[in-house]
Amino acid sequence: MKTTPASEPEMKCRICDGDAIPRDWGGMECASCHSVIVTKVPSNEELSDFYQSYNDNYVGGGTSAGRNQIRYARKYLELVHEVKSDGTLIDVGCANNPFPNLAASAGYKVTASDFTKPRELHADVKFLAGHLNDPGLLSAGQTFDIVTSWAVAEHVADPRLAFEILSGLVKPDGWILLTTPEAGTGLTVHAAGRSPCFYPPEHLHLLSPKAIGILANEQGLELVKWNHFEITRLRWIARYGIGLMESVAGILLKTVAPRKWQTLRNGKKQRFNGIAFYLLRPSPRPSATKFSKTS
Repeated sequence: MKTTPASEPEMKCRICDGDAIPRDWGGMECASCHSVIVTKVPSNEELSDFYQSYNDNYVGGGTSAGRNQIRYARKYLELVHEVKSDGTLIDVGCANNPFPNLAASAGYKVTASDFTKPRELHADVKFLAGHLNDPGLLSAGQTFDIVTSWAVAEHVADPRLAFEILSGLVKPDGWILLTTPEAGTGLTVHAAGRSPCFYPPEHLHLLSPKAIGILANEQGLELVKWNHFEITRLRWIARYGIGLMESVAGILLKTVAPRKWQTLRNGKKQRFNGIAFYLLRPSPRPSATKFSKTS
């Protein structure tokens, strides 16, 4: 029978109801779906206040100070074009990402949605005030051929509501494309350190592929595939090479010194900060979600 040290009381994962262990850094790790979940969820009012001025300083994360935003937007457009070359598209949580403008220039009929309207949004891009935890996005009854949400799922207070909204926005024959920090994979669960991508009140949930599959299935969505994501092959090799080295080192340390591994897991950040891409669509058989990963 499994026992848990008194210093690590078990709680329940809000995604899969599995056992989750609170960590000193404000999150808890689920032993079943391996997602990282904020222990105390901010209120809707707190999040609304936080994001009202978020776009003023948003430059896309990372160390490029915004220089990589257009490169990521181009890669996003490639992913969209692979599933459908035209049609209606909504980008939920666009912030200052140039992707909506780029997609509109490529011929898609684009709607962008966020807490506040980006200043640089082109005139031919419609704007719909709302976010991935705002049921008001569904009130107009609009559905789209393509629903995108790039690096947004980690920000939401209620991932289950987010997937309900995503499923309500997509047409029966449409597609949903997401990116979010990688969690719950072999490159994250073994490392002797936690993910650097968890930092409330901005990043609240790091969802694993298993968690994405659970949430998708509940809403009648099929998880078609997921990938490790990067904008160039060289960056891919560098990013995931670091993840592989940290994972192997973590497995070895866990084997010979499990207590040391636990201490590092609770007090140190790993260098790996991978991004996962997910492709979903409405399933003709909601109870038969497929789950696959391609590299």
